[in-house]
Amino acid sequence: MADHWPALALYFPAHIGQAKRLQELVLLLLDDFKPTGLVEDSSMYWRVFFSTSTDRNEANTALNRNQETSTVRSLPINVQDEKWAERSQAELRAVRIGQIVIAPPWDIPASISRDASKTNHPLTVIIEPSIGFGTGHHASTRLCIHGLQRLDLTARTVLDLGTGSGVLAIVASTLGATSVRGLDRDATAIATAAHNLTLNETARNVSFHVSTIQTSSESSADVVVANLTGAFFSSHSLRISSFVVSGGYLICSGITKTESPDVLVALEPYLVLVHEQVEDEWVGLIWQRDLNTGRTAATNAIQQPERREALLKT
Repeated sequence: MADHWPALALYFPAHIGQAKRLQELVLLLLDDFKPTGLVEDSSMYWRVFFSTSTDRNEANTALNRNQETSTVRSLPINVQDEKWAERSQAELRAVRIGQIVIAPPWDIPASISRDASKTNHPLTVIIEPSIGFGTGHHASTRLCIHGLQRLDLTARTVLDLGTGSGVLAIVASTLGATSVRGLDRDATAIATAAHNLTLNETARNVSFHVSTIQTSSESSADVVVANLTGAFFSSHSLRISSFVVSGGYLICSGITKTESPDVLVALEPYLVLVHEQVEDEWVGLIWQRDLNTGRTAATNAIQQPERREALLKT
């Protein structure tokens, strides 16, 4: 075993309200650098572990360069303790999101169903986590899962863009989707998603593929779910919208409140906004590609503010 572990020591500002928002932003940013564990020594002091010093150092640079996380003090360290992984895992417990329970393998609720036909019981999806992403402990993941539950996925195809742990793809299958495809540019993430799929015997017709959204040759789907970033949605709105069939839906999150206006402007030329949900600093949106008139319907929604307000309240 390794005699030390590369990690970042993170010190958050003392103001509790500000710290909570910063912590979620930090988790979202660090996810790109393959963190392997998290120990919360206190609410203001975290240690985030990485497989390599290179990943750790690149994550540190990204934190310091990002304007929204620049108030977080980060210090590269090496930890001489091989018990951090066990402690990190022990802190992650099952979480219920509507009728779905996301559970790590060490905290599977014995009384909860994994059978989608038993609608009077919550459905359990088992995910072996890294540092909380894809476990339901992050608001953006929860918003996407709420979005999937708002739609009837029976006999529908689903495409998960940026699948990560595979949790959204597996949830979609559990909710009745007939075919689910998950894409991620990171081969390690795809391997993790494939492993998590083996933990969920009732999830069927799910496949994972290494691919970028920009270059993917994947066909369109009835429902597209994407837990990305506001900046990515704004920059690639046309490409993301093109994955949605006529009459289909896009569920998106990973968007902060400050990013939401730009995302609305970027997607409204192609899709119609039908639902918005906010949790803490995060926004989840559900869009539809109009069955008959396509872009015209979206244009009308922009030109008629009262129609857009009605859509947001549904």
